[in-house]
Amino acid sequence: MDRGLTRDNGDDLQVYYHDNGQRPVQIDRVISGLGTKSATVQFRLQAHISANTVDDSSYSLVLGAAVSGSAMDNPDKVYARRE
Repeated sequence: MDRGLTRDNGDDLQVYYHDNGQRPVQIDRVISGLGTKSATVQFRLQAHISANTVDDSSYSLVLGAAVSGSAMDNPDKVYARRE
């Protein structure tokens, strides 16, 4: 992810969950390697996705000037068990 797309700290990158036509809800995310070719954005799935299926409508990333408010980034809400 190019560094020019987000702030250096990633505070302007948010993840939203869309539940069957309901208003999108921001969910917590953890960013690693921002500004590199191997950047990752991790978040907890809000609903089960069956094996061998593609879900291209339940989640979205919002970044840069389109962001309103602050990003939710609590690792305890992203990882099931964190050590």
